[in-house]
Amino acid sequence: FGSRRLYRAVSVTAGPAIQQRDEMGKTTTPKPEPTGLAAGLNKGFIVTRRELKMKPSMRRGRKGERVGLVREVVREVVGFAPYERRMIELIKIGSASTFKRSL
Repeated sequence: FGSRRLYRAVSVTAGPAIQQRDEMGKTTTPKPEPTGLAAGLNKGFIVTRRELKMKPSMRRGRKGERVGLVREVVREVVGFAPYERRMIELIKIGSASTFKRSL
């Protein structure tokens, strides 16, 4: 049958990781440059990295122009939900106890 492989987590500390944000706002760490060696974490042939086009799946979840306009019109016509009205009222009053209640 299939052979069972045992994997173990390897923790490597190669200095402080610099956090960056991508197009969708998610935090990512930059990929380290390859060393040109055949072994190690950054192994591999040194090549120049290409800038790739953004895939439609990466754009997913962003508010488009049309959707924003439709939501704005619906908000004008329908108004706020009861819980939203209560939150706005509590914020207008603005004491510490009302902020605690609104959370």
